[in-house]
Amino acid sequence: MEKSKLLDQLNHQKLEKQLIDSEIAYLKSQINPHFLFNTLNFLHNSAIRTSPGLSKPILLLSDIMRYALTEVPLNGKVDLAEEIEQIASFIDLNQFRFDHNLQLSFTITGNTGNLKIIPLILLTPVENIFKYADLKNYENPVKINLDIDDNKLQFTITNRKLRTRRTVMSHGLGLKNLKLRLDAYYLDNHHIQIVENADTYSFKLQITL
Repeated sequence: MEKSKLLDQLNHQKLEKQLIDSEIAYLKSQINPHFLFNTLNFLHNSAIRTSPGLSKPILLLSDIMRYALTEVPLNGKVDLAEEIEQIASFIDLNQFRFDHNLQLSFTITGNTGNLKIIPLILLTPVENIFKYADLKNYENPVKINLDIDDNKLQFTITNRKLRTRRTVMSHGLGLKNLKLRLDAYYLDNHHIQIVENADTYSFKLQITL
């Protein structure tokens, strides 16, 4: 009975993982990569001639989209260093959008080595910053910290909330999908802690890779 129960649980986890993977594959299929990258290449070449300041953010956007749409290996994981690079690119792109006035830091401690991670798992909570955080608060800048100790990863984000009367609508996968993906790939090897009040928000993710 114990063995049967365990097999049922493993089968359920496998099906859940397949469902999540298929949802992501479906979202990717809605975008034609060939058209997208041809268009971005055209915009980049045009910007070099007419508006050189736009060429760098176009390249950053192209890099981010290529990462999001590229097929991942069969194990569903990419180099941790790649995920970190995309976070840096995403932050740089948004700094261009806001004339480099965003009050935000991204620090990394430890060695990524040959560590692997499922893609977009760190980028998703970073994206939420640009929806909900007060990014121009000089006294309380947004802090993103990534700490790596052997195969243990801790990713934390702390920020002040953006005060606005306008309701910010959430689109796509968000934290709910993030938790589903973590459950499917890491099961008992991860922990998410979210602490918030009226003014502040703190996100902490721990994973044994």
